[in-house]
Amino acid sequence: MTIAACISVPTEGFAADLFGMVAGLPLWQRQLLMLSRTGATPIAILEQPDRKEKLRRELAAVQKLPPVRIISDPRELAHTSLNHEVEGCLYLPLNLLIEPERLAAFAAQDLPQGQVAVGIVSMSHATGADTGKLENRSPVLLSGDRVVSWGERESATTEQASRLLLFSTSAWQEWRNSGHDLDLFLTRLARQDRLRGIELHSGEVFFIRQQQDLESATNWLISREESSPVGEGILENSWNRALARRLLPWILRQQIAPNQITLTAFLFGLLAAWAFAQGSHGWSVAAGLLLPLLLVLDCLDGAVARLKFKESRLGAWLDRQGDSLLNLLLFWGIARGCYLASSHPVFLVAGVLLTFGYLSCWWLLDMPGVVALPTAQAPESWKEKILAELSSRDFFYLILLLACLNRLEWLIVGSAVGTNIFAIVLLRQKYYDQG
Repeated sequence: MTIAACISVPTEGFAADLFGMVAGLPLWQRQLLMLSRTGATPIAILEQPDRKEKLRRELAAVQKLPPVRIISDPRELAHTSLNHEVEGCLYLPLNLLIEPERLAAFAAQDLPQGQVAVGIVSMSHATGADTGKLENRSPVLLSGDRVVSWGERESATTEQASRLLLFSTSAWQEWRNSGHDLDLFLTRLARQDRLRGIELHSGEVFFIRQQQDLESATNWLISREESSPVGEGILENSWNRALARRLLPWILRQQIAPNQITLTAFLFGLLAAWAFAQGSHGWSVAAGLLLPLLLVLDCLDGAVARLKFKESRLGAWLDRQGDSLLNLLLFWGIARGCYLASSHPVFLVAGVLLTFGYLSCWWLLDMPGVVALPTAQAPESWKEKILAELSSRDFFYLILLLACLNRLEWLIVGSAVGTNIFAIVLLRQKYYDQG
């Protein structure tokens, strides 16, 4: 389904700056990029005539933006929409933040011609400063998913229309031809049983009214940054991410690319591997102390990429393959350090066995046929939980502990055996699932 989209800048009850920063991006740019993720084209920004030139300069200064028009009347978008043969038009208030996945689902719904869908929020659960005075809300009465009353201020209902709207093509054309303002047009649709209410659950939206709400919006977006894919262990999902969230507001204000964070983490990892390879207790402890920092950086790169809409295949490849390579280099450094400290060749043999087992696991995990859990699905069975913990980077804390105890030889011998056993388990799983 191809849709057009319009970002509406509120003219009343909105004292925040549309150029203000939210999680590292100007508010207007964040909304524009979020709309582009829905596949909407063309996209227009509805702005006052006296501010269009400043916005046009801002647009020209930003690279890799989707095509966008600046208009003073939302009905100007109708002509462009018809030229692109779109099936509807999404109308998004500038000061309404919504999760990208939820916005995409809202925009993708099948809407009969002549109808309009509106996002409905229960204000008893709404997030955002001073929600009672927001300009882009209207009280509504619902009957099932039908809006039967629009904008009756004396109503005691807590259900409020967010002014996130999806017009069918004919409804958009009808509004353009009617000459009515938006509220009057939607009131008429409600009376004609042509206005559908789509529930927006608590926590999925954030309203911005004043300048200070921009910082609160940043904190809200950061709080929504929760990810529990396989490979994230107990400590990785608690301590590391908690510290990363505290650092994120500062990181987002800097001009730091996600791939730069990934490469910085890799360099710290190389430094740790070199320190482990020196073979002394002091260097091993210093290397171990670098590992928690590396883990926090590893949490930050993905969060920054998602919050700034800078995800890329290269970034995902660097993150995944770089982590795997770095783990192997750390083991090599530990094996060399144990050998230098003891002059015992068993640690060189352990290093060779570990390399074989680790590379086998790396290859098998990237092969088709090795079943992994979906990213958003937490492990349920005890086997899945063990697999998740073994493939996580919580073992970095074990490395730190053993480095402090001067017992890294336990780790290198145990890992040489464990990685090969894990490779056999993965190989068995692959052929068992295929057979």
